[in-house]
Amino acid sequence: MVRTLCRRHPVETATGFNNLLSTQCSFAAGVLAYQAAAFTQIAQLQASAGLTPWLQFGEFLWWYFAQNGSMAYYDSETAAAAQAALGRPLASFAAPISDPSVNGCADANFLRSRLKSHIDGIRAVVLAAVPGAKFELLWPYDVN
Repeated sequence: MVRTLCRRHPVETATGFNNLLSTQCSFAAGVLAYQAAAFTQIAQLQASAGLTPWLQFGEFLWWYFAQNGSMAYYDSETAAAAQAALGRPLASFAAPISDPSVNGCADANFLRSRLKSHIDGIRAVVLAAVPGAKFELLWPYDVN
């Protein structure tokens, strides 16, 4: 499933644990639907146990340490959205250390907005099913 939701060629990421790798997913509609369903089920399980559902957005948002020379921002859906928003293809961000100020930060701001829309979409689905759910958003290195 990862290959169809993310890219034709998965972007593998170093997890920092031995030689284990994970796979990055883009902020595309298929990934959003899957994550919204998973988060909703988690919130429902927490609520059915008598807990206030408290969900965390963490690693899937930013744990991008690419192993094969790319980030997971170049699926066809994101490429089309970038072309429409920017009037050109998205700049190449090959690693977390790529310069975000390229093109006056327009590309980085586009990705930031896409990420925010992705998170807002998940939250909206969860809150429609479990109105009392709470959310926490982790940014890089918050967990250290």
